[in-house]
Amino acid sequence: GSRTELRLDRLTRIRLAPNSNCPMLQNRDYYYGTNVDVVVTGGVWDFDNPHQEPNPYKMKREKTKLPHPEKEFWDPDNFMPDWNLGVLMRFSGVRHLEVRDLTLENPTLYGLAINRAEYFTVDHIYFDYNRWNPLPINMDGVHLDSNCRFGRIAHIRGNTYDDMVALNTNDWWDKGPITDIVIEDIYADAGFRAVRLLSKSPSAPVKRVVIRDVRGRYYRDVIGFTRYYEGGDERGLIDDVAVENVFASKDPPPEFRKNMTVSPLIWFQGGLDVGRVSIRNLSREETKWDRPTFLIEKDVK
Repeated sequence: GSRTELRLDRLTRIRLAPNSNCPMLQNRDYYYGTNVDVVVTGGVWDFDNPHQEPNPYKMKREKTKLPHPEKEFWDPDNFMPDWNLGVLMRFSGVRHLEVRDLTLENPTLYGLAINRAEYFTVDHIYFDYNRWNPLPINMDGVHLDSNCRFGRIAHIRGNTYDDMVALNTNDWWDKGPITDIVIEDIYADAGFRAVRLLSKSPSAPVKRVVIRDVRGRYYRDVIGFTRYYEGGDERGLIDDVAVENVFASKDPPPEFRKNMTVSPLIWFQGGLDVGRVSIRNLSREETKWDRPTFLIEKDVK
């Protein structure tokens, strides 16, 4: 609830009971967006994904039964946010949010999802992802959805089976910009991707983002400027991005992803309008995977 801190000892373990199939934690007014001053500190939060429902994205892909079969999961007009998505911890509509000094372990989907938040801090988070249900995919670390601004995400550690930090403006039940975000001090020794910026329409841009102090090895790419979604005539918009102090290299895809497309360190995907971007102090000591440092696809403007 508002004006509340939930505080645990740093290594106190909380495990989701089998077949709970729900987030471990969310703000009280998640659907209406009226909470202010919410703080969560400490704890090792174990979602125990082998004993929960499987990843719903995979369910749809395999055309198995959805929780609400009359609805189309991918259609935002029909999307129901109370579906169990396998997100460990999620917050929406919070002004002044702090999540600090904790470990997130084995979600089915994202570790920490934040939507429609202002003036927020995510600091000193460790991701311990070592199990999955049914596959090690779609398992982001910190996932920002639409209408987030004035945020800082810092000191992020561990390997995730998708983006360590994702800024996605178009894939929750509403769409809108993500602006004025600082992302710093990220490390993974065999990660998928450090940071992803995603926009698929000019009405939902990613703007005014600083990314700095990124280290480690990654098997997809390190920083992705992306549109991702197939179809549609609109172009994504990403503008005013500063990237600095990147000391990273490529890691070969693990066995379970041996056939995936592997991008370079810095990737600009087609279908994007990209404004001002600065990249400086990038150093690459490559010992494992000879992919280019930059790729700008032909449909990028």
